[in-house]
Amino acid sequence: MRVLRGVDADVYFCKGASLEAVLCFIASRAGRRRKFVFRLQHDWEASPATLTGKIFGGQRLLARLFTIALRQADALFAQTRTQQQRLRTDFGLQSTVLYNSHPIPPAAPVTSATFPASRP
Repeated sequence: MRVLRGVDADVYFCKGASLEAVLCFIASRAGRRRKFVFRLQHDWEASPATLTGKIFGGQRLLARLFTIALRQADALFAQTRTQQQRLRTDFGLQSTVLYNSHPIPPAAPVTSATFPASRP
């Protein structure tokens, strides 16, 4: 927190649901109030149903703090229209879509070849 506050930025920008995003939000509000801008990285971040289990590993307090940061953000950016729609329907939040400069390929299926067996 000390490092983040010491930056004294005009705008604190963070991407990806994480403890770092929560700390960045707190740093933006501590002392002189600064702007906090958040950009989603994954569809799971746009739905309360997946935040706790898939993003924060069951840590409800951290998921709740992140939700507060989302609701208090000065601007929210989604990567896709799907993320934008989920933010609107699941959180009641408005966002702007900023597409990536390159297409994002579909995720490869997870197979046993993806994770080779560990060696004894």
